[in-house]
Formats: sequence, C-alpha cells, structure tokens
Amino acid sequence: PTVKHGGGSVLVYGAFSRNGMGPLVEIDGIMDAQLYKDILVNVAVPWANGNMPQGWILQQDNDPKHTSRL
Repeated sequence: PTVKHGGGSVLVYGAFSRNGMGPLVEIDGIMDAQLYKDILVNVAVPWANGNMPQGWILQQDNDPKHTSRL
C-alpha cells in the first residue's frame, strides 16, 4: 500500500563528536549566513567548549553560508 501525505520538510542544525551529541536546533524557513553564524556563536561553540575542553575543530563544507564573510 502507498501512504499519501502532504509532504513538507524539516531543517535542523546539529553537531556531534566522539564525546556525544550536541543540541539540535530547528530552523524555521531558510538558513542564511547570518542565521548560521548565530547558531555557531550561540549554540555550537558554547556546546563544543563545554564538552571538549581539550580543544576541537569545526569541519564544514563549502556551502556559501559557511564561507560568507560576515
């Protein structure tokens, strides 16, 4: 049988390390460079500093919002 539904999408930001999972942030609408920066500053970096005091490296691809110079 086929299940039909209205479709849709969900966008979340998340991080993980060998020390565990970071928080998931639900994104309403489209993520742009400013929103990405806000998530890094307010969520990802504090989580990384608190859970990996020995140091950490952020890895990301070359998506334009990742390489924007804000």
